[in-house]
Amino acid sequence: MLRRIGVPWQDEERTEVVVPATASLEGGVLRTDGPVYIYGTFEGQLETASALLVGPLAQVTADVEAQSVSVAGTIRGNITASGQVEILAGGRVYGDIVASDLRIDEGAVFSGMSTRHPEETSSSPAGEASY
Repeated sequence: MLRRIGVPWQDEERTEVVVPATASLEGGVLRTDGPVYIYGTFEGQLETASALLVGPLAQVTADVEAQSVSVAGTIRGNITASGQVEILAGGRVYGDIVASDLRIDEGAVFSGMSTRHPEETSSSPAGEASY
């Protein structure tokens, strides 16, 4: 393990991205293959080939592309997921969702339109189905 000024560095093979509650990332594009955990503030665009987890106090203003998304905080922007999107109790999503599965817990807020992922609806006449 690498060390610098007495602080251990993360293993460079680890690919998760963590935005702690005390951090704010604004105006950028985040692209990664690993999971993303946001507990603070993120503004921009977010793309991951893995999961996005938004903590209870997190504020995300971004269009999101991910394999799956779990929201306990707030997302303002559109979400596209190849897997499941879940809005947990207390979670809030203000934007449209395209996903193969959508779960909204009691006490969650969702304001937008939801559409089943196109790959999952190829048998429907219009090629698109709403939840």
